[in-house]
Amino acid sequence: LNMTGKRIVLPGVTGEFTAKIEERPDLEVNDCGVHYDGEFIHVYGAQEESARKFRSLYFLFKNNGATKAPTFYQLIYRSLSEFTLEKAEAREAISVDINFDIDKGLYQASFNGIVKGVGVGPMDILCRFDLVKAGNAKTAPAL
Repeated sequence: LNMTGKRIVLPGVTGEFTAKIEERPDLEVNDCGVHYDGEFIHVYGAQEESARKFRSLYFLFKNNGATKAPTFYQLIYRSLSEFTLEKAEAREAISVDINFDIDKGLYQASFNGIVKGVGVGPMDILCRFDLVKAGNAKTAPAL
């Protein structure tokens, strides 16, 4: 699987976030973020073209304590184009590989799953990210 994304450099996070979405263009991420709320690790990547045109993938991973690896919990796909909003989600993965180090702010994962919503999907999502969180600031991302 060769999915090389261009390097993302933002005030809160640097790295790569790439995604292939079935029957849609690849996600060209220009905004992304990581947030840990004490129970869930939130990771999102978005392609924002304007206030009324964006697409995003929003992942939730459950933190299972220091001795166990985090597990995939939910993926939400959202797309707004002018006045058409699509929303679809997955609660299980076909395959997922998670390698997080919360203390160091390192978040690396690959995911494959099917999202479904009302009138949307099923769509196959293939995503990979490798992100470094700056300063581990505990600020919530915009949903």
